[in-house]
Amino acid sequence: MNWFHSHMHGLTAEQTHKGLAGVLLVEDDASLSADLPKTYGVDDFTLILQDKAFDGDGRMAYAVSAQVLEDGFEGDTLVVNGTLTPVAQQVPSGLVRLRLLNACNARFLTLSMATGPISVIACEGGFLPSLVETETLFMSPGDRKSDV
Repeated sequence: MNWFHSHMHGLTAEQTHKGLAGVLLVEDDASLSADLPKTYGVDDFTLILQDKAFDGDGRMAYAVSAQVLEDGFEGDTLVVNGTLTPVAQQVPSGLVRLRLLNACNARFLTLSMATGPISVIACEGGFLPSLVETETLFMSPGDRKSDV
């Protein structure tokens, strides 16, 4: 899993905050033949996580200040795939693959499941030598992980 975003000098953070970001899934024979969930939208989901800020009229707000220039912009609302209030998705029992991207400008995310550990199988564009189980998943801005 790779991602793309703006690299316009002086505008990268603002344009990414406003949604100019996306995911590229690159498969090869090894990933296609792996015993992993493969039905996109059923048992294989890509989730782009971002924090946003909105003004009183509900429009995205991105204000540059000395603090933002020093530490990066952090919004007060988490969105998933650009959606403010994502709906619950019914998934089959068994393994479910989540391809996660922290597309926040500066916010670090700590994720966990309501039940059971997370099995991390890939990170930053490639499979791990073996899965790693964890109760919480720490993701820095731009971090990519694949979990089952």
